Amino acid sequence: MGLALGVGAWQLARSQSQDRAGLRSRFASRATVTAGVLDSLFGVAFQQSAAQTTKPFRGKVTTASLVAYAKQTQVVYVAVITAQGRIIAASPGAPAAPGRSIIASALKSGFALGDISRNGQTPVVETALQFKGSGGGLRLLVSGSPGLLFTAFLSGSLKPLTPTDQGAAYVLDGHGAVLGSVGPGRGRVAPPVPALVRAVAAGHTSGFYTNGRNSYFASAAQPHTHWHVVVTEPTSVLYKTASGVGRWLPWVILGFLALALLSIGLLMRRAIEAGARIAEVNAQLETSQDRLRDRAFELQATNAELQRSNSDLEQFAYVASHDLSAPLRAVAGFSQLLGVRYRGRLDSDADEFIRHMQDGVDRMQRIIDDLLAYSRVDRSGLQSERIDLDAIFEEVLHGLGPDIAERDAEVTSDPLGMACGEPGQLSQVLQNLVANGIKFTAPGVRPAVHVSAQRADGRVRISVRDNGIGVDPDHIEQIFKMFQRLHASQDYPGTGIGLAIANKIVDRHGGEITLAPADGGGTVFTFDIPAEMSA
Repeated sequence: MGLALGVGAWQLARSQSQDRAGLRSRFASRATVTAGVLDSLFGVAFQQSAAQTTKPFRGKVTTASLVAYAKQTQVVYVAVITAQGRIIAASPGAPAAPGRSIIASALKSGFALGDISRNGQTPVVETALQFKGSGGGLRLLVSGSPGLLFTAFLSGSLKPLTPTDQGAAYVLDGHGAVLGSVGPGRGRVAPPVPALVRAVAAGHTSGFYTNGRNSYFASAAQPHTHWHVVVTEPTSVLYKTASGVGRWLPWVILGFLALALLSIGLLMRRAIEAGARIAEVNAQLETSQDRLRDRAFELQATNAELQRSNSDLEQFAYVASHDLSAPLRAVAGFSQLLGVRYRGRLDSDADEFIRHMQDGVDRMQRIIDDLLAYSRVDRSGLQSERIDLDAIFEEVLHGLGPDIAERDAEVTSDPLGMACGEPGQLSQVLQNLVANGIKFTAPGVRPAVHVSAQRADGRVRISVRDNGIGVDPDHIEQIFKMFQRLHASQDYPGTGIGLAIANKIVDRHGGEITLAPADGGGTVFTFDIPAEMSA
């Protein structure tokens, strides 16, 4: 019995430790989601900027035209440079040599943002935007925007994306300077303590630090920059659902169990020494067992409450995505109204601006829809049933019909047979993998995707093979994370969430999704699901 009590104490401590780790993981997802949404907002803004700057600066550029552009866009300075870093023309106040880092990043991904610096007495954030010159060569538009402009935009964006109880959220540049911040109240947000800045600069994505009281932070790198999105929360607030009575009551029960065990030992010794007291000892044991049963019922009720509290945090991505849909629908409606009412009535630039606005709204809607799909994966119990994989494959072909026709893709399969799982979710996994095989194909190559299945050890292993561009082995783990993209959106459109959804669904079915290079080029994705219903 002593061994059983020790095992029970170990299991209880392990369960509570896992609960706290789960709370930290869900809290860290706030920083990841925020960085992804901010990157999408920057991408939309820079795509619109690219359309505006291509015409006036693709040919001959003069200082006077750049001065006029700087005045019009209210930037501190602006310069047009070649891909090799040679300045073609610049407005007064522009640096003699733009930073190599921001040039390299903009040439790689289309745009980049630098750290905050000073131009005289004015804090500025340098940005670089890639576009093509009239001769076909790449050029960069380098601008110094007022730092206060970014501070207002980032602080406003953080407010709805990173709700905090008593903590704070920051956007820090590569030197630890605060670009934007938001706190629980409406007053001025206290700057991050040096210990937090040092931890983020050292590359830590999460950890504990002291800020007058013990606190926890999570950090996510902001794409196209050296910035980081950082969210903080006091540990007393973060662990609120796993603290207090819910944390200590099980240990109190274990204490009663230990005392009861000691009492039983003493009573048995007295029973051996005095047989006349056996009946009294038995009565005391029955009473103690009744108390233990009552305590066990209380422990079950407490664990149920802990599970309910944990599910509240899992709804964060769902609620955030759902609430963002309403204002986005309003923007989409008005942009469509502008396109219908004024297309061809203004000028070609206006029509192009309206089209870019609609494209940006469509991309944001796709991101929100994918976030909702990701959060819905495990919002209810797994409804497993016998499914016909060949019928599901036919549904996927029907859903992807326009994409298959557009790319003249060849999508085939072997007989797949029967399996067990939730048909809607498994259809989504298969559709995401086949769609990726069609999309990530080199220009001029006809996409070819083949689906096959094998059975072993009570599992069905489904393989999706393509002749696409393949995946670098160093990036295999990265592609299954949310918002992790290996290519620019203008080359291969998408939100970077599809494989994260597929990975979550397969994990929910007790399986694992892997990938390997295909013979002759391309990629083979493999995942496994149950072959039969569990008993």
